[in-house]
Amino acid sequence: MVKQRGILTFGALLGALIFMLTPSGALYAQLVPQGFASWKSLRTEHFWIHFPEGQEAFARRTATIAEKIHAELEPRYKSGASETHIALVFGSDLVNAFATPAGLDQIVLFLDNPQAGDFSRYDLWAELLIRHEYVHILTLRQWDFERGTLAALRILFGIPPNLLSPPAMIEGSAVYEESRPGKGRVDDPRTRMIVRSAILEDRFPSLTELMIGSFRWPLGNTYYLYGGRLLTYLSEKHGHNFSPDYWARDAIPIDVGSRMRVTTLGRAYTEYREKELAEFNREIAAIRARGVTPFERLTADGFSKDFLYIGADGAPRYFAAPSDRMSGLYRLNPDGETQRLRRLRDARGFAEAGGRSVYSEEHYFGYGFAFRYELYDGDRSLFLKRLAPGRSISYPSLSPDGARLYYIERDDRRRYLKSATLSEDGEPAEEVTLLETPLTGILQFTAISPDGRYLATLVRSGERGEGSLALCDLTRTPATCRRLVGGPGVKAQPRFSTDGASLYFSSDADGVYNLYRVGLSDGAVRRVTNLLGGAFYPAPAEDGLYAIGYFGGGFDIVRFNYADLKSEPSDLFLRGGEDDLVAPPGAGPGEAEEDNFFGADGELPGAGAGSTDGAIADYNPLLRFTPYLGGVFGPVSSVNLVLFGRDPLFRHLFVAGIGLGYPDPVAVVAYDYLRFSAGIGGVYYTNYFKSDRNPGCQREDDPLRFLCDDKYARFEQARAYLRYIDQGRFFSSQILLGYAHQKIRNARQLRSIDYEARDLNLSGPSAALLLGDVNYFPESISPELGWTLILETDYYTRPESKDRLERDVQHSVEYGVAEGGLAVYLPSFWAHHVNHLGAYGYGSYGPDRETQSVPLSRLVRGLGATRSPRDHAAAALTYEYRLPLFFMITSIFEENPSVRLRQSGLHLFADYGTVFDKRPYREDWTLSYGAALTFNLDILWLAFNEMKLTVARGTGPAGETHVYFSFSAEFSPDVIGADGRSNPITTPYRPPSLADREHAGYFRESRLGGRLQ
Repeated sequence: MVKQRGILTFGALLGALIFMLTPSGALYAQLVPQGFASWKSLRTEHFWIHFPEGQEAFARRTATIAEKIHAELEPRYKSGASETHIALVFGSDLVNAFATPAGLDQIVLFLDNPQAGDFSRYDLWAELLIRHEYVHILTLRQWDFERGTLAALRILFGIPPNLLSPPAMIEGSAVYEESRPGKGRVDDPRTRMIVRSAILEDRFPSLTELMIGSFRWPLGNTYYLYGGRLLTYLSEKHGHNFSPDYWARDAIPIDVGSRMRVTTLGRAYTEYREKELAEFNREIAAIRARGVTPFERLTADGFSKDFLYIGADGAPRYFAAPSDRMSGLYRLNPDGETQRLRRLRDARGFAEAGGRSVYSEEHYFGYGFAFRYELYDGDRSLFLKRLAPGRSISYPSLSPDGARLYYIERDDRRRYLKSATLSEDGEPAEEVTLLETPLTGILQFTAISPDGRYLATLVRSGERGEGSLALCDLTRTPATCRRLVGGPGVKAQPRFSTDGASLYFSSDADGVYNLYRVGLSDGAVRRVTNLLGGAFYPAPAEDGLYAIGYFGGGFDIVRFNYADLKSEPSDLFLRGGEDDLVAPPGAGPGEAEEDNFFGADGELPGAGAGSTDGAIADYNPLLRFTPYLGGVFGPVSSVNLVLFGRDPLFRHLFVAGIGLGYPDPVAVVAYDYLRFSAGIGGVYYTNYFKSDRNPGCQREDDPLRFLCDDKYARFEQARAYLRYIDQGRFFSSQILLGYAHQKIRNARQLRSIDYEARDLNLSGPSAALLLGDVNYFPESISPELGWTLILETDYYTRPESKDRLERDVQHSVEYGVAEGGLAVYLPSFWAHHVNHLGAYGYGSYGPDRETQSVPLSRLVRGLGATRSPRDHAAAALTYEYRLPLFFMITSIFEENPSVRLRQSGLHLFADYGTVFDKRPYREDWTLSYGAALTFNLDILWLAFNEMKLTVARGTGPAGETHVYFSFSAEFSPDVIGADGRSNPITTPYRPPSLADREHAGYFRESRLGGRLQ
């Protein structure tokens, strides 16, 4: 064991730093879509609104909505929130938001609308998002010194204590509150479809799945939807103050039963489940009484499917994100097998006609969630061409001859329905705008009739209502559009019949997503299906009507025979007339009025909701920079003082801490700035606080040397770097260029690196390159189907770098250290079984490369450090067969919080390595072998990170039986399964520190800086 303890936990500090920089933490740098535009700030009575220049009207309207929600919710929750920061992001096509009470109360809104057919009970989407996220602020921030338990947790762990609550309570409260005005997700038809199908197929989630998430469909939505319905049930049974009372109680957040007081958690779950079964079984019986439309289920893999259409060859095509395969464009072959045609991360529509094909796929233009849906040439197989770079284009359609393109485009203010010709190189040209709506409106989907005369789309010009299906006559110049189907209920995914006489669409107008048909000549709407689940994306073909149906495990392709379809007249919709025109471009507000583009129907009363008349000023990150304490049991060591700080736009992050270490304390300072995909940063840490040491401690023959503390190595390390991250389409990359300095005292005490010097001062340039593409699936125990490459080097230059061999003799040195490796993850015969192949190398180079050498035990497990062969370079090859053993569905003890095994896997491995000077020799290679058991625990509703127990045995003279146990004390309420996995290539990376290199095989542990795990 290495006798160096002062910075054992520095890896944990940088782990916390990375946690704050990544989507699983504070979603750092999610505001980069706004680029380098000038940001402004609006101060109101209870909020700061931060927004890009030119969006003042939207900011003031957001402030009005926020103050109204504050006036409604704060009197019930009594949280004391008085200065919440809301950042408005317009440039990304993400439909989401997030909130954090860590350091400062912060909400970030990504301003786009969800697709019709997704959760749909909303008017102004931003209003629902603010209500949902503000509930997080009001519930999670609560603690004060009058509530001793919560105050103690805040002091000890440095985070708002309610963050330790189960996800179902956190998100369930927000979903419950978002739904109280009559909208939201609690009773949305899509939510009811999910619950109804789960009951039909006996897939209702267990209490454990409800509280912390599931590997099964619907994955992370489980605790949102079921949690929201559970909180609604409890509030109806015990009073509408249930949620505020629950969060204000002075009890450990993970002890849900004690906080409830009115019932035990197990009993509450049982009563809630029985209530759901009774309610939905009555609904199921009523649907069956009307006669269920027969269909043929063509796929059975479930999970996500979208944008079904019939290809030129007559085979169905669709976008899918299966449970154990990569997402992409799939085709359903006549033999019933599914075939992936091309890999896609996410899609927003396909079109194929006249020998041409195009599609809309997400394109990352910045780190994090900075992406837009862009148009791609679908006729290219490998090096795909972006047809309109830098523009957000969705829902493409092609005329029957493939000569003309129709699509939806959005910018930071409006949405447009456009048509264009395709130039010889495939790019849109001669563009014409057919319709436009404000950003708060809806403009989605395009469908072209078989004869090319008509286009159908979904449009909503104001803030309220579900939108109307519009029919555009393309034979006119300019094209005119009229309402075809209006009224309540979602109207989504229009598609013309094969003869062009009618239009199919999906709607939840009767509470269940069914398929409808409207005649173009008479405007009469008829319901053609009556289903227990739901149907989406109708795709008429000669042999039947294809659609995406919903089942307990997700979405699958189904086919209806035309003879089995119903034809029931529906009076749930409003018909359109010839004079019911949709306003063409330019018919709306003029340029002078456009700042108020919300529309009169969306005005909300501001009386009594707090002042929104604050002044607008330039955004100043230094004035809004907020420091906060990181807790006693923080990231530096077990007892420490840590100070974090950031600004509301997450551009600047600062960490400083000091903690107990032996023989001396540990001090750390780190700073990071990231904007777009580029950033700068630096870190400094040390356990060396003495300017010099007793000279006798350097003399091995000194009789009093045993009184010295020289058995401990001392370090000082600093790094400054430029970083670039690119989330590429085929692989992601990260590049770091910087300068490194390290001072090592008593270096001969180190065991994973051997120095031919007592003390060293080393300085010089540093570089690192990460490339890769790894995939996780809901039941992954390891990265699957991917690869990772890492290369890094430090080069120590003269005269800055020196070594000291004896007491007072220093020599200048010049040499470099390089290391790197390649990891490949290959599938096996069974789902989620992985063949892992790895190669890793480490060595020194340059004029004074003999300054250091490396023992083979650093790369090969199961070798004794003292007897391990060592030389100036080392290399190792690894093979591991990784197989899953167990995935949690339920828990034996469902009544109360307990310890649950969430998942476990077994890794069987062999390491084969050697050390060498100039080149390796075959006879010097050493083999080791062993097994590793990985497992994840949920303890009292907290999801802990992976733990690993490894047994390794090396061969040869240095071979020993070693037992390793790695454990990360971090805990998280994040989504279980694929949603919670971050890409290691796009996680902000730092080169391993000297402290990390004290651990044999350090590169195998991702929490210690390794990336070949």
